[in-house]
Order: sequence, then C-alpha cells, then structure tokens
Amino acid sequence: MNIISINRSFLGGFLFKLTQIADELLRLFKVKKSLTQTEITKSFPNAELKDIKYALRRLREKGVIKRLPNLKDMRRVYYQVATRDEFIKSSNILTNEEISFFQEILGDLFDNW
Repeated sequence: MNIISINRSFLGGFLFKLTQIADELLRLFKVKKSLTQTEITKSFPNAELKDIKYALRRLREKGVIKRLPNLKDMRRVYYQVATRDEFIKSSNILTNEEISFFQEILGDLFDNW
C-alpha cells in the first residue's frame, strides 16, 4: 500500500492518524465544496483508485464527509464535508477522542465549521 500515514493530533493520550490521501482530500474539499469520485481521482493522478476509495469510505464512516445524490445522473454521487450538526448527529459511533480529533481538523480547514 502506498499510502503513508501521517500524525494529525495527539489527544488525551490517544494517537490518531489520517492517511495522506484522506488529509489531502479534506484540503481539496476546502477549495471545492462538492466533488464526484471522478473529480477526486483526477485531482490525485499518482494515487491508486483503491486508496482513494478507502479514504472516502473511512471519512464517510466517521461522519466527516457525506454522499449526496447527483440528480442529473443517478449513477454518480457527490461527496462533501458534513456540516457541524450532521457530524455531531453521526458521531454516536465515535469516541470522545475521535470527535475532538475530527473537530480539530475540520475547524482548522474550514473557518465556518
């Protein structure tokens, strides 16, 4: 696997990591609010598709990003960062440390988050 894990935070004695792709993906969402998987893949020409899919799945499982249907083409979906309320609603599966970790990252990247 060619994804390099990078440290993002050390909270309450717990070390949390994001893959490099996941970290760059969140930065990409800062530039463009809504993206399809094809647009994301084109933004990372050196990354493997499986690594991009893994990052999308992990961020979606944690409630950090959400999938929206593409009403013009139902075969495709848009991804975008969840709002603060949506994140809090979906955070019942996360530990307090994970919640703090993702809130810190999203707060750093998005001023109004």
